Amino acid sequence: MYVVDYREYIKEGFIISPTVTGFNYQPISNIEVVFSSGELPKGESGDNLEKIVPYKGYKGVSNKYAPTGKRMMDKIVSEAKAMGANGLINFQTSYNSKNGTWSASGLAVEMK
Repeated sequence: MYVVDYREYIKEGFIISPTVTGFNYQPISNIEVVFSSGELPKGESGDNLEKIVPYKGYKGVSNKYAPTGKRMMDKIVSEAKAMGANGLINFQTSYNSKNGTWSASGLAVEMK
């Protein structure tokens, strides 16, 4: 199961919605952040990363990682806020199994 939890950002007053209707807003920018799974880059911590194991119950050593929902949300919300946005609408996440990438995208907006 993969969860992308909005609650932390909503508590801060940042709006996140998978729809574009029902809001009064000024559009700022389309944003898409893409994350790859694989080996941890040298010098980077495994914070907000999930270890990838070949199968449930695997007891060996794995140095493969994937982003968590929190890591993806932290990045896209941070990018949106840096542009002056206080919300993301048309928000979506996806996984591409062909190249092992996760993406999060949306329209950064200033809610009126």
